[in-house]
Amino acid sequence: MLFFFLPLENGCLEWTLNVDHISAGIGLHLSTAAFLHLSIPFGFVRSNEVDAGSAGEVVRNPPIPNTYLRVEFELVCTACELILRQQRDTVNTPLIQWLGKAERQNYTFTIEDSAAVNFTWEFRKKAPNPEVSQSDLLLEHVKIYQLEVTNAKLLGTIGCRKCLKGIQDGKCISCPPGLFYASAINETTRQEVVDCTQCPENTILQTDAHATRTVSEACIPCEPGTKAVNHSVCVVDTAPVVSNGMLYNLTELLLKNRTVYGANLFTPTGTKYHYEYHLSFMYGHPVRCVEEYESVVVHYTEALICRQTIVHVPSAPNKKQRVLPLRLGDRLEMAVQSNHSKRFWDEVNTNLTRAGWTADSVGTDLHYIFVASGSSENCPSGVRTVVTFRCGLGQSLQSLNSSMFNDEGQLELPPSCPDATCDGCTYHFLWRSSHACPICSERQITRFSGECHYGSRRVYSITREPCRIPTELLTAQEVPCPLLTTTQIVAIFLTGFTLITLVTIIFSCYQKNKRLEYKYMKLVQSKGGLGQPTSCALEENEEDNLDHFGRRAIRSNNVTNAAFELEASGSVKAPPLALKMPWPILGPILFKKGDQQDLHPLPENEVRGGVA
Repeated sequence: MLFFFLPLENGCLEWTLNVDHISAGIGLHLSTAAFLHLSIPFGFVRSNEVDAGSAGEVVRNPPIPNTYLRVEFELVCTACELILRQQRDTVNTPLIQWLGKAERQNYTFTIEDSAAVNFTWEFRKKAPNPEVSQSDLLLEHVKIYQLEVTNAKLLGTIGCRKCLKGIQDGKCISCPPGLFYASAINETTRQEVVDCTQCPENTILQTDAHATRTVSEACIPCEPGTKAVNHSVCVVDTAPVVSNGMLYNLTELLLKNRTVYGANLFTPTGTKYHYEYHLSFMYGHPVRCVEEYESVVVHYTEALICRQTIVHVPSAPNKKQRVLPLRLGDRLEMAVQSNHSKRFWDEVNTNLTRAGWTADSVGTDLHYIFVASGSSENCPSGVRTVVTFRCGLGQSLQSLNSSMFNDEGQLELPPSCPDATCDGCTYHFLWRSSHACPICSERQITRFSGECHYGSRRVYSITREPCRIPTELLTAQEVPCPLLTTTQIVAIFLTGFTLITLVTIIFSCYQKNKRLEYKYMKLVQSKGGLGQPTSCALEENEEDNLDHFGRRAIRSNNVTNAAFELEASGSVKAPPLALKMPWPILGPILFKKGDQQDLHPLPENEVRGGVA
């Protein structure tokens, strides 16, 4: 801890160590300030070590719980000022300011980052009240009774705590990365059991191996627009999924630092100047704004977003001087879309129209909101910077989804507020780019196919909605296809079915015609051959032979059977139906039963019905 004055003048007492406090200010003039520095060079103890590969993207790297700075002080003055500042790297941030008399009190600042840090108390006297005498002004001072910093790494201890699971290699046995000690009641033994528990998704761990914690105590949610890595640190999410399920991919836009130049302005004396804004979206890679004198940098500030003033030197037209660096954003607070909530949507559209831009009627604008540490009388809530990402540059949706359209867009200042702010506390930028369009979902994509050519066809994807087709679908997709289309297969099937049906019908008609012809012939035979036997069957011992007259003869091998029957060997043709055929005289009818009783023909007058 260092105590000193800048500058040191005669009659000024240094920080004085008293019995229960240290004090400064007695003899301090208006042109002098007293500083008290507290350095934490090694940072603070944390739950898990940071992955060095993601250090450039770290958003939050918290220490273990109950890490804080506490100061007990008193201001004995009427017109004085006490400021507590925090410095990390080259960023000097005012934390709180007290003006005038302050009774003895405690102030506690919760430390949320485990990185190395310096704290500075600055005490100075302001312009005195006319009623305050010069002697009383010299006696005004500040008293600091106690300073307490917890969990500082490698800077000693203020006590001892018991390890829950014992000691190994000189350290408390802790849970694996991403887990913390939590207590539960065993349902069988009804005893308390301490075991390791995992934090929910997209949360980081803030605990140690000395005490049990609940989920709300040990697990800190990452801000919207950031994501957790191994439950250890929060990093910028370049492809966030917002609350309504829409997916963005801003990787091409967020991985580079950007610079925006304001319009040329003029002082009352005619000196030309303009503002220059620098933006970075990657933690660990801040941008720098400087103040220089005679081309020598005398002061600079680093932040994610900062502004510097470029003054054109009248005596040297080509010479420019950078002055008045201003930090506009140190930390990403959240990244949300316009329709995150009705209230937020209305507020966003009000700010957009006030800045001179059109309102977001669709609700797909994505807003990255950054906050700057510290506050002022004009901005009690601090300085904020909003970077709005808007889909497209006014081109048609077809050009937005063209594989050749791969732009970084245009980063704009508010048309109605050329200084990037309309109230002095909120700065606003609008970034138009095709990369700012949400990624199309499956239901938003329409696909159509080309003709099948030698077993393959091309499938194209288009959309009519304000979204961006995924990169892998921008080019035509080659997919296999059958050699015959469904229409061709159906046509072939119908043709074959028709042919089979026709052949079946023709064959059926042919068969039916043959049956009709056969029946007709039988009918003619029955009309013209009544005198012939009713049975033409051959016995087992008979033979069917043709004689030389062309007649059929029936001979029996049985010598006892002398009966025979002659038939015409040719087919019988029916006479024309118009002729009336005489009824033939029936001859003897043979009844062949195949038994001994049927060995002789019956005479005509003894014919009886029966079955042969």
